[in-house]
Amino acid sequence: MKGNLIGKLIKTALACTSFKEFKDGLAAMRDCKKAESLITGEFFSLEEFYQWTRNLVPPSEDRREQGSSSSKAMDIHPDVVILREECDTLRSRLEELIVEINELVHGVIPNLRALYELKIGSAEYELFSLQCRNAWRRRKLSLIQACLNRGEEPELKTLEASLEKEFSEWEERLEQKLEEIEKAREHMKSLWSEKEARDFKALYRKLVRLLHPDVNPGQGEKEKLLWHRMQTAYERGDLEEMRLVEVLLDRDSPICLLPEKSGLDTWKAMRERLAAQCARASGEIRRQRSSWPCTIEKELFSEKWVREKNAALREQIRKEKEYGRTLDRLLSQWCEAECHE
Repeated sequence: MKGNLIGKLIKTALACTSFKEFKDGLAAMRDCKKAESLITGEFFSLEEFYQWTRNLVPPSEDRREQGSSSSKAMDIHPDVVILREECDTLRSRLEELIVEINELVHGVIPNLRALYELKIGSAEYELFSLQCRNAWRRRKLSLIQACLNRGEEPELKTLEASLEKEFSEWEERLEQKLEEIEKAREHMKSLWSEKEARDFKALYRKLVRLLHPDVNPGQGEKEKLLWHRMQTAYERGDLEEMRLVEVLLDRDSPICLLPEKSGLDTWKAMRERLAAQCARASGEIRRQRSSWPCTIEKELFSEKWVREKNAALREQIRKEKEYGRTLDRLLSQWCEAECHE
């Protein structure tokens, strides 16, 4: 269908004597929107497509004969052959990078976060909880002392009501930490078998090759909708939905960057676009790899590192408990002094 439309557009352009005539003829076509979308997706502009079709026939030929001799196109320029091969290589590389980014964002990173919470999270939660309670005690003592310095009698109920308001954010963070630990447990329980993970990854690679807008410029509305549907299924880890997208996709559609005899400048522009997209994707991968938790991926699988990390947290917990007892003694001493008065 796509090839037939391109052929029709080529014949229309060859039959016109000016770009304005071609543009007017395009606007009068029944599928004008679809045709214009296809051209701009494949050739970047209507005028570039028109110039490309004019170059299909050698300049020495009589323009009046072009409509009937469109099949006598020039042989492909050798530089175009090289550029086309470079574009194919770049597109394959872009497919790999796109898959790698999605595996990082939706697979590797969530798994590492879950693993961290299971191995380290409980000790971190206990330490943070103690730090919150000690901060609360320390703040209470500070408010009592401030009242005494002003020559006022501290009202404990008023102070504690004020403290509860101040520390509501800390309580929310504690609740969030507990939720993260629970989510980590559920996440690790729901991991696929090796075969399911392998099938999911292979199917995703295939659909990226067929549907990703950067890899397939000028795709139709059907492909765009299927790409959006596939992305949603990928983020949910829904293998069955991904398989359904594969069924809905017209697998007989040809996968091509540009028509067979696109001009030299068109292929150069395509090469530059693909190279820029590869560079951006590579940069995003580097950014993700240099951020937490990817920076501790090796450590999470080291029993020694996990043991030492937990030991350091246990030592901090011990110190916080000791500090908490000191703060409790100071509060008790103030209460006893108040009772004696």
